[in-house]
Amino acid sequence: MFKETNPLDCNDCVFQSKAFKFLNPEELELVNKSRFEVKYKPGEGIFKQGTACTHVVSFNSGLAKIYLEGYNNKQLIIRLVKPGEFIASPGLLSNSSHYYSISAIENSTVCFIETSVIKSIFKQNHIFGEMLMREIHVYYSSTLQKLINLNQKNMHGRLAEALLYLSNTIYGADAFTLTITKKELADMAGISTESSSRILKDLHEQGYININKKKIEIKDQKYLSRLSEIG
Repeated sequence: MFKETNPLDCNDCVFQSKAFKFLNPEELELVNKSRFEVKYKPGEGIFKQGTACTHVVSFNSGLAKIYLEGYNNKQLIIRLVKPGEFIASPGLLSNSSHYYSISAIENSTVCFIETSVIKSIFKQNHIFGEMLMREIHVYYSSTLQKLINLNQKNMHGRLAEALLYLSNTIYGADAFTLTITKKELADMAGISTESSSRILKDLHEQGYININKKKIEIKDQKYLSRLSEIG
């Protein structure tokens, strides 16, 4: 973790989150004065589940994971975070604690903004407030969908969904190089690493995907979509 001593101004930031597009110049300057930029290496924690919610995050570069921590160091990855996202914990408007943890997957840069400033702007800028509520809703809906999948889908269906999510939402290509670990891929599907490896091998041998170390190519999107739906 490295705190940037001379970060860019908010007005010049090309990674500015969509929510900040709805701030007037005075509000944006208020955010600019209350923020600080931090660089993270892969594996370093950004937020810790259960800690005080003192800041929200504007994610500038890299890739991170939002996950729930369970017993025996088990994790359930809710979703991944890409540049340009504005992350506000549900605890911001309730009990002031983080409901989840966030850790960097790649070298990442984030801006921390004081919650007191965000709450102040929230009260007077209704459009920004709506965007903030949407971000919190994304977390809730992602969590609910993950719980539904765990309850209703088998392991093959959950892993197929994770592969499609990586292909379509994160990497934007049928062929991609994983920047997450095999364990993190399994945590996204809510299954063991051993089960994930076995299913990936089956899909590879059946010709639906191609695997070469960290490189994955989805050969049959329709089959994986059907597997995800009926799994």
